[in-house]
Amino acid sequence: MNSFTNCDAAEMLKDPARRKWIALGSAFVVVACKNKVINSGSGINQAEPAPAPNVVPPKTEVKAPAPVIKSEVGAVKQDLVGLKLTLDVGHAYKGTDGSAEDKTNGLHEHTLVREQAKVISEKLTSRGATVNVKIYESFNETALSDRGRAGAGSDALVSLHLNAVSNRSVQASLMLVDKRRGQMTADKLLAGRILDKMVAKLWTVESGFSGPKFNQGIRDQKVRVLASVPQSVTACCLTESFFISGMGAGENGKKWNTDSAEAIAEGIAGWHIERANPAALLTGVFDDYEITPSDATDAKLYENH
Repeated sequence: MNSFTNCDAAEMLKDPARRKWIALGSAFVVVACKNKVINSGSGINQAEPAPAPNVVPPKTEVKAPAPVIKSEVGAVKQDLVGLKLTLDVGHAYKGTDGSAEDKTNGLHEHTLVREQAKVISEKLTSRGATVNVKIYESFNETALSDRGRAGAGSDALVSLHLNAVSNRSVQASLMLVDKRRGQMTADKLLAGRILDKMVAKLWTVESGFSGPKFNQGIRDQKVRVLASVPQSVTACCLTESFFISGMGAGENGKKWNTDSAEAIAEGIAGWHIERANPAALLTGVFDDYEITPSDATDAKLYENH
């Protein structure tokens, strides 16, 4: 049997950590231990590599997810802080003073404009604006000129109205301004921003009501509420969102009313952002509206505005 050099086999066999393998044969025995040279029966010297050290894997630090701050979930961008708006809720009472209604459709201006004011106020205040909603319970409660003066201290005043005429084929949105206030350019800009949003939201191909005829533009009209708005108020205008007596109003009037309110809010917001930062790039293309002069029919229609 072959001899082993520098290796105590008996000791090695007792220590499994030092033993690689043992082969028994009729002619020789080969034993490997550590890195020592071992003489085997074949006469070949082999060096056994050291056993791999026990490597302890690095600890993996499991981080808990960052806590969710409830105030940030669904937060609305506060981009209207500083905007002060007065909403004049036109004809918010039932009477014979020019308040529009259509018994066939079951639509009444005095209820619909209140709903508009609620939606507009909620939309704008959620973004940081201050909205003063003025609702008058009767035609004689406050003179029209005093209603306009109630806008003092605001950046803008918007008077909310809906239209009705005997011709049921008519349907459109339009805006009114009054040049007697002396700030036509500023008033036209606000009216145009609102009208663009309103036309884009209401009169679409999908709705089945689309085309130039649904946009009646901005009219210069003698409106006592607007004429009395102080010049310290940057801009003012009057909305006529749609004709509650016109085509499609019976089926769509409630939806159009909500859509109109949202469009008015969007138009006012866009106007304010643009006014505060003229370099801001706003979405949408704003038309450069030409002011349409009023006629005798308009004068009669809007005498109680």
